[in-house]
Amino acid sequence: KVMNNLQVYQTQESLMKILAETCIPETDRPGGRSLNLNEFIWVMVDDCLPKDEQDAFMKGLSLFEPTFKELGGESFQKSNQEKLM
Repeated sequence: KVMNNLQVYQTQESLMKILAETCIPETDRPGGRSLNLNEFIWVMVDDCLPKDEQDAFMKGLSLFEPTFKELGGESFQKSNQEKLM
């Protein structure tokens, strides 16, 4: 996905969907995934942050999964996909 300033890869998109659902889980009301909050986050980062903060955000996002795996022993996406199913 190419936005105005960011290039978002599928792995980043998948992670952002899971992060949104983790922050706002689905209950009797829509959760982060159903509300497409990942799209809102991308637009806010792309449109509202200066370049240096966009770079920091994307770097942090790229480090999230390996850091989680290092600390927790399994991938964040895998552990959350199992819980969401």
